[in-house]
Amino acid sequence: MLQSFRDNTQSIVVKIIVGFIIITFALFGVDSLVGLAGRAAAPITVNGVEIGEGQILEGIEMQRRQLLAQMGENADPSLLDDALLRGAVVENLIERELLRQSGDEQGLRVSDQYLDASILATREFQVDGKFDRNQFEALLRNVGMTPMMYRDYLRNETLLAQAQNGLVASAFVLKPELDLLTKLDQQKRSFQMLQVNIDDVRDGITVDDSEVESYYASNKSKFKSAELVSVNFVELDKRAIAEKIQIDEAELQSQYERFVSDYEGEEARDADHILVAINDERDESAALGRILEAMKKIDAGEDFSAAAQEFSDDPGSAEQGGNLGFVEKGVMVPEFEEALFALTEGQISEPVRTDFGYHLIKLNKIEGTEAPSFESARKQLEQEQQLQKAESQFVAMSEQLDDLRFSSSDLSEVSEVLELEIKESDFFGRDGGEDALTQAPRFLAAAFSEEVLNAGENSELIELDSDRILVLHLKEHKPVRTLELNEVRDQIVAELSQQQASEKVKQHAEQLLQKAQSEGLASVESEGVSWAQHKEIGRGGSDLAPEVVSSVFKMKKPSETPTYQIIALADGSSAIVVLESVNAGEADFDETQLRGMNALLSGRLGQSDYRDQIDSLRASAEIERL
Repeated sequence: MLQSFRDNTQSIVVKIIVGFIIITFALFGVDSLVGLAGRAAAPITVNGVEIGEGQILEGIEMQRRQLLAQMGENADPSLLDDALLRGAVVENLIERELLRQSGDEQGLRVSDQYLDASILATREFQVDGKFDRNQFEALLRNVGMTPMMYRDYLRNETLLAQAQNGLVASAFVLKPELDLLTKLDQQKRSFQMLQVNIDDVRDGITVDDSEVESYYASNKSKFKSAELVSVNFVELDKRAIAEKIQIDEAELQSQYERFVSDYEGEEARDADHILVAINDERDESAALGRILEAMKKIDAGEDFSAAAQEFSDDPGSAEQGGNLGFVEKGVMVPEFEEALFALTEGQISEPVRTDFGYHLIKLNKIEGTEAPSFESARKQLEQEQQLQKAESQFVAMSEQLDDLRFSSSDLSEVSEVLELEIKESDFFGRDGGEDALTQAPRFLAAAFSEEVLNAGENSELIELDSDRILVLHLKEHKPVRTLELNEVRDQIVAELSQQQASEKVKQHAEQLLQKAQSEGLASVESEGVSWAQHKEIGRGGSDLAPEVVSSVFKMKKPSETPTYQIIALADGSSAIVVLESVNAGEADFDETQLRGMNALLSGRLGQSDYRDQIDSLRASAEIERL
């Protein structure tokens, strides 16, 4: 198939088309080429601002990664489905765009200076308490971001947080409200309770065949088997390819020499700085005058860190005496970096002008790292050599795998040509199987795709990660079917027995309640049951069932006579509750606790106000969906 494609590309027509593409590309750029085919409309617009498909897909992938990070090995594949995630992601993107537009109208801004300080102060980007460029870039690579992408992301998140926090933080609770809520929270209730246990009536319950058959006939839709499949698959693994590659010793030595050369070039500098910002309140002349004043004090003997605390406008470092930690090349703006890397240890720079304002920079220490020996680096270098050589083989075999799976009716030819073992999965459903592979969303999607499930074709290439590619083929399909009566008889008998026992318990409880109300509480104890007294029960800290406590605190306050209620318990039992008194709680809180409760309640009100704002922005916005 590929050879046929290559032959066709040599035709004169194809050459003319390719020539046209090259000329268009050269004269007008890639946008003109895209424009020839027409530009697809964005799936969402919010007040005329487009939310593109790329943003949605990026949001879905980010949401999937967050869920995987939270759930770990126990990730539920059903929660990672693109269709399920898409709805939530789209609504979130709409909300964010509404808030961004609202923030623009309010004039909210985030400075580059603040972003730099935030990045340097982020603990996840630090090693031994100091910012580490390698750590920073490695963490970003793990989530598919570049430093510039992260800065844009941080800027947007900070703007959105400003819009949200400004509203949430403005909410407050009045003192009378706080007093009332604390009293309700501390309220105590006294009651008597009699429990009618379901286990006491189970022995008398019988379910005959006619009841089972009638229930089955009326509820067949409930008794369905899960749809199951078993698949054959082949796996192309870059690391498995790499392990078979022989090491070239001469090349390994060259790798090490390059490694040492690069390694010796690494350098980090521990620096302090003082920033005097240029802003609306301070022009360039005033900023220069202030930095010179700081410089004069330092020259007169004042400690640099003390001067930083007095003069610096950098919120991320001023309180630490201006310390930035160890800084590598490529982290700071060019003017700052050039000045820093020209200093010797202990030296303080002249005033340095950047977009942020004027800086004084002090170099504390230069730290270089010594390259490891050849033997200690050997294993890493071998792996790099093998993976590098495996990459080209992996790409070539991937293309061959794609060609073979398309042209073959099963996996036999694929296995034979590429020398890949055909493996077999256990049965699994649409929610996944018992192992990580059959729980992988892409694997599941392929297994239950139209091409594999109904057309009997090989699947598309399934990229589990950058190093592993699979192709699968249906081995056996067990479609959904209605289970036979004999398969579910025990289940039906158990359900009917529970229903009948629960109903019998409820009826017995109603009879006891009527007798207690007419003849007094003691009258029911002759039937082998007794009342349990519960005094001054609060909303928490009780060993009573949660449904009992919840129901008791919803009951009407008794006046001259107690309040009665039957409560259904989780196991099917029933409880008769006689509420005797409600005592107002004493707000026995110290000032710290009251401030905490005030903050909690204010936060809840603020969140409610925030949701109201979102609803208002939505109601007034023009939102179009394709």
